[in-house]
Amino acid sequence: MVLWIGADVHASDAPWRAYATPELRMISDLPEEKATDLIRRIGYFDQVARHYVGDEGTTTRNVPPVELLVFARRKDLIQLVGNQRFAAFTQPSLDSIMLVIGPSPGRRGTRVNAYHEYTHYLLRTLPLSYPIWYEEGLATVLGSTQISVSEPSARVGRWQGNPAGGPAMLGFSLSDLVNTRDMQGWSGARMAQFYMQSAELVHFLLFGAERSFADRRAGLAAHLTNRETDIFDSLGTSPARLSRELKRYTSASKVPYVRMDLQAEEPSISVSAAAPSDPLHWQARAAEIVNPARALTLYQSLSEQSPGDIELRTSVIKMLAEQDLEAATDRLGALQQDAPEHPAVLETEALLLTLNCTLGADLECLPTWREAATILRRALGFDPNRQEAIFLLGLTELYTGNPGRAINYLRIVYNRAPWSPKVNLHLGECLRLLGSTQARAHLLNAKAWAYSESVSILADASLDQMDEPRE
Repeated sequence: MVLWIGADVHASDAPWRAYATPELRMISDLPEEKATDLIRRIGYFDQVARHYVGDEGTTTRNVPPVELLVFARRKDLIQLVGNQRFAAFTQPSLDSIMLVIGPSPGRRGTRVNAYHEYTHYLLRTLPLSYPIWYEEGLATVLGSTQISVSEPSARVGRWQGNPAGGPAMLGFSLSDLVNTRDMQGWSGARMAQFYMQSAELVHFLLFGAERSFADRRAGLAAHLTNRETDIFDSLGTSPARLSRELKRYTSASKVPYVRMDLQAEEPSISVSAAAPSDPLHWQARAAEIVNPARALTLYQSLSEQSPGDIELRTSVIKMLAEQDLEAATDRLGALQQDAPEHPAVLETEALLLTLNCTLGADLECLPTWREAATILRRALGFDPNRQEAIFLLGLTELYTGNPGRAINYLRIVYNRAPWSPKVNLHLGECLRLLGSTQARAHLLNAKAWAYSESVSILADASLDQMDEPRE
């Protein structure tokens, strides 16, 4: 998800440094003192967020450390994404999840933006499907957490999104808000309104009992555990009554918050100068979804500097294929002359081969899927840990009529990248074909997190088929 804000730029000349702890990797041009302070605060925030998010079901996951790309200057983030409305966003891949963070106007908000995206990261490692209004609302509310490092503690819920200014301007009815499944094609203003109203609702449900409103946390938990229930029934109220209570709550001069004592910790943070190519490489990866043209430019520049780097050359081909498949195929042919059996080259060959076959089962594509499977097994013979190759091999099984075999590959990738919309989409489709009710959660996640209209459409189609009565 993304945070949307207005336009403003500031300058900073700090060098890029790389930071690492057992839990995260970060690269940033923030001054070192500010960067290490941010990492410490994120460590404390993790304690706060897990209190509200939980970690049930994550112990069997093989997720890598979270990555943070943190900009000191807003203009660098603006240049990366190609517009002036982003404050932060989450970039999922099959090998990692990257939180891309920049300051809000006036250099404010770097911590808030980091906490917001970190909440998304934690929520997306759970084996549950949360409605969009709850995920965005909780991320916004927890993003305002105030942390004291000297006496480890936190003030949670001291939300500054719309302080003492009454309720947010009405943009969504409560029924529309809680039934939203995706935000495809929304304007920045509409998204900002959705975030604000979602945060107000989440804040009320979590902290309303502190102001003598009915305690509806148990009802909220019951609905989140089983989204097929009606939320208003779970909360024991009606949309009209809840709207009236929410208006009274948000019109108060002060909103409640809670204070949490935190466990003192002093993380071991390794700090080093970033390799010259690292900032550009991280930015290229960060831009793959939000600004593919920029990602392609960065990958091409990196590849020209290191022409012997096969992985970089295949990254160029993959990005180019989204814009010009013929040109990408030509480049792949040239690369195959240099490294025909390199696993990255084989993986890219299979990807390009099936690029036009990944929108569903098609009898004409069956030979293509089978050919791709042979290529992918060769790639995995050289490198059995290539997540993209494992994922594609799962698709070859799925789209040749073998969901029972496909699910084994897709679960391997899901356990490493539970945040991936495309993994959730195809794992959900596998489970649907196998008659499992677990399919719905994955398909809802795919739709909610979709970064392309095609993923959203396919998730909808599978959900519709689940809802069709069986003969």
